[in-house]
Amino acid sequence: MGYNIELTLIDVWLARGRADAMASDDKKQWLAASGLVLGLGINLAATTVVGLVLGKMADAWLGTSPWGVVAGIILGVLSGIWSAYKRITGFRP
Repeated sequence: MGYNIELTLIDVWLARGRADAMASDDKKQWLAASGLVLGLGINLAATTVVGLVLGKMADAWLGTSPWGVVAGIILGVLSGIWSAYKRITGFRP
């Protein structure tokens, strides 16, 4: 019992088009995921730096060195983590 496989140029062209479309979708998904991860990293770094700067300002104003910086960094990191959680889960209060 033999199989007769006939491929026309149209079949080959359609198959290649589907493969290109799949590769394009994979690239789009990879770029979307990369953008999300990069955005999360930048957001976490930015909130930490903002907390650090605000902590230094609080220390200069109140004369409570190093506690303002410590509190600012902790609050900045927690703010970044909360923001990342909201972005990943789509949380809406």
